[in-house]
Amino acid sequence: MNFSDRVRECRIAKGLTQKQAAQALEVSERHWQKYESGERTPTFDGLVKIARFFECSADYLLCLSDSTTPTYQKTILSRRTDPEDGAVIFEYEKNGEKATLRFPRNATEGEIRDKINRFLPLLRGLGLAEERERR
Repeated sequence: MNFSDRVRECRIAKGLTQKQAAQALEVSERHWQKYESGERTPTFDGLVKIARFFECSADYLLCLSDSTTPTYQKTILSRRTDPEDGAVIFEYEKNGEKATLRFPRNATEGEIRDKINRFLPLLRGLGLAEERERR
């Protein structure tokens, strides 16, 4: 497996012809064909553009990883219990932003709903700053 195999695989998975992929990425069809044949590799900027278009990691395209999920999109969610009061704590991180949800044993439905509503922007893929701008 190499770069040319991976870009071909991504194009086919997206149901595109070589011409459609080339048009979407603003390169000539021949240029794209050279990527898929291994005759040419993209510049750094081209690699980033291809990875973003196919919504995969550059590491995946370069065969450094088998995970297609870009590192900047990976979500980390952990759950733990506070040993002092038994509260359940959820910690969430995505795109460098962090949020913590803490539910005490005796939390009311309203308190839980409020915390979840503040947490939802991250689950929808928005950062906290973007969510504040939308309001």
